[in-house]
Amino acid sequence: MGSAWDEKSTPKQRLANFNRQFKQLDLNDFIRKYTDKSADCKINIPDKNELEQLFNKLHKDTDGKRKINCSACGYRTCEEMATAIHNGCNERKNCIHYIKDLALYEKEEAKNFSEEVRLKNDDILRKNEAIGELINSAEEDFSVLNTSITEMVSGNNATAEESTSISLSMTEVLGFCNTVKNSLEDINKLLVQLESNNNDIAKVANKTNLLSLNASIEAARAGEAGKGFSVVAQEIKELSDTSKNTALDSNMNKQEIDKAINKLSTESQHLVDIVNDVNGKIDSLAASTQEIAASATLIDEASMKLKDKFNKLNSI
Repeated sequence: MGSAWDEKSTPKQRLANFNRQFKQLDLNDFIRKYTDKSADCKINIPDKNELEQLFNKLHKDTDGKRKINCSACGYRTCEEMATAIHNGCNERKNCIHYIKDLALYEKEEAKNFSEEVRLKNDDILRKNEAIGELINSAEEDFSVLNTSITEMVSGNNATAEESTSISLSMTEVLGFCNTVKNSLEDINKLLVQLESNNNDIAKVANKTNLLSLNASIEAARAGEAGKGFSVVAQEIKELSDTSKNTALDSNMNKQEIDKAINKLSTESQHLVDIVNDVNGKIDSLAASTQEIAASATLIDEASMKLKDKFNKLNSI
């Protein structure tokens, strides 16, 4: 008995072998029967109010948006898509226009956030400039103060015991001047840190704008339920957190500046007390100490100016 696939057999022989080999087959074994159960699959058609809510959730707030009917979601019309969502057969994220509108909204939010950061940054820079101007002016006053102290020390050589006491008091004044100068150096270091923080905020704002643009482009290309936009949206959130932490760090530096300023104000009052004491001693000196008294007056005026400027600095 030959095989139906024997190459040496003639076509007639192969056909005979084929029929003989499969003569036991029953055609009914290959026929399938199906039961119509479509009646059990009911579709709930949303009423007018429900359809309105569905369209609003899809950001389709105009008649034109509700009749785009692009079929990208797999349905012929936007209303069919809304009906599918109503029956739990689909999700909003599968509408490319919903993803696009969401991306544009996120872009606008990121833009507003960037503008807010920019305004805060400008405000910080303005305050830094005001602090810098006050510090420069204070340094000029310190120059006058040091000159007056030098003249006073020279005049003390012509006096006896009382002059020696004045010299000791002036040593305290010089120590205070050094303390204030060190504090000013600390302030300058903090201002440098603030400037660095401001630059970080500006960089974050720029990158946020760029990511917002990328998110818009990704949404326009949205495929497979807009997976690409989801990644970009997460990146925008992380950038926002970074901007927030940077702003907090700037506030902490501002607190350190306030502490330094308070210390300067306290030391300024101490200087005023010392000068008042010096003036009391100078009143008991002879006519030869009048030049010293004039120098002490200049010190008192310079000290009061310093105190006022530090109070202004503290109120910024």
